Amino acid sequence: MGVSTVGLCSKSWDEFAETPIDIVLTLCDRAAGQSCPAFPGLAARAHWPLPDPAFAQGTEEQRLAFATQVAGRLRGWIEKLTRLPIDKLSPQQLRAELERVPKT
Repeated sequence: MGVSTVGLCSKSWDEFAETPIDIVLTLCDRAAGQSCPAFPGLAARAHWPLPDPAFAQGTEEQRLAFATQVAGRLRGWIEKLTRLPIDKLSPQQLRAELERVPKT
């Protein structure tokens, strides 16, 4: 997919305990039976449902195409997020906008 993962790793929630966080987005696919973790604090939260490409069926080419499709959908949602006037929205408005992103 052309994205380097060098130097990247999973992180514990504890690593962010002292960091103020404004937005928490979960991407886990509830349809696959995964539960989304609870996140402490007052951050605006929303769930953006995406299938996990790791569970894609088919040939390697089909799985890569599926992963590319999922990544493209997420990229589009992130682009919508970056256009939101976050500093002008109340917490309730921000949450509503975050929940609207994957529906439009």
